[in-house]
Amino acid sequence: MKFSVAIRFCGALLCGELASAQAGQAEWVRSPAISPDGKSAFDAFWLDVKQTFYDPKLHGVNWDDVYTTYSKYLADVANPTELAELVNEVSGTLNASHLFPDALQFKINLDNSNDTATASLGLLSDNSYSGAGVKVAAILQGGPLDRGEVKVGDIISAVDGSPIPEVGCLDLLLDGKVGQKVTLTLKRGTETKTLSVKTISLEEEWKLNMARIIEQRRQQVAQQGGGKLAYTYLPEMDNNAFITAYNDLLTMQDERRAAIVDVRSNGGGDLNRQLMNFLSGKAFAQFGREGRPWGQDPSNHWRKPSALLLDSFAYSDGSVFPQSYADAKLGPIIGEMNVNTGTGINVVVSPLVPELRYSVPVMPMRRMDGSYYENALIKPDILLPHDPNAEQQGRDIVLERAIQTLLGK
Repeated sequence: MKFSVAIRFCGALLCGELASAQAGQAEWVRSPAISPDGKSAFDAFWLDVKQTFYDPKLHGVNWDDVYTTYSKYLADVANPTELAELVNEVSGTLNASHLFPDALQFKINLDNSNDTATASLGLLSDNSYSGAGVKVAAILQGGPLDRGEVKVGDIISAVDGSPIPEVGCLDLLLDGKVGQKVTLTLKRGTETKTLSVKTISLEEEWKLNMARIIEQRRQQVAQQGGGKLAYTYLPEMDNNAFITAYNDLLTMQDERRAAIVDVRSNGGGDLNRQLMNFLSGKAFAQFGREGRPWGQDPSNHWRKPSALLLDSFAYSDGSVFPQSYADAKLGPIIGEMNVNTGTGINVVVSPLVPELRYSVPVMPMRRMDGSYYENALIKPDILLPHDPNAEQQGRDIVLERAIQTLLGK
């Protein structure tokens, strides 16, 4: 069975004539129905959850009824992607975290298709600019344009000779060009010039932008904190993050009054125990020589006050840690509320449909009163919901409040 799929590049509302000029047709070849292995893979997933899900009561869900309701759709499943979508729908009935079905290495067969991953130039665009092209608002350090030839305020008007009618179409012209050299046409006032650069991936762009944001936060703490506060950011709960936190805080222990620990948008991992131990240091001895400054043990722990910054996106062990931090009363939590997703998981790659992968939360974390972390609400001591207006102004109000709180203002 063949379906004719009209592909519209860069919606007409964004790009006008460019969109209609590049609209195309493609053939999607669909298998007639799921194979017996596909049905068996679905059954195996259902049984895995029934037997290993961390809550034996399955959050009160009648799992047999769920199977009856959703298995009837198997006859319409034609490929691993659709099977993963069905597994995803079934998983959603549990209202639990870490249920991540997906189709590995599976691609719809589009005639004449190429790798269409969108490339990046490593810049931030000026959203207030409404003319043709892209106006540069910032250049990411270490990115393709960080060579001194492009300035903030320059307008990129074309890529490889193709004009950019509006800002939304830059991505279109960079599709399929990750790691490739492109020629940019730049406008600065009445001057026009061309520049050849090698693009990067969107993932690399994200990393560069995060580095920019973290450096801005460090500078804000240094300036507004008057040199009295240390700051560390943990993007994940992993060894690299721990080494960074260890270095950020211990090198400042003798010079700083308190520390700000930032886990906003933390992606999780397995670091809660080590981090709690590290931040729970209490001096028990002094060492040194008479007539000189004395050191304190434990010298490998943070022994001073701290505050924790939290948002609603901190996930998995990134939410386990704030709950542990709150229960141990290590310091104030500042920021947004967070729905805890504190479970350990088992990841399964189906032996029947190797493209299908899913995970099941099997190991729960519990508070000392026996209540599950999972789905429990973490309430900050100082609640500061996200403020897009402040963000647009370049302000980090959560960090501002943390600085004020630790300085006693």
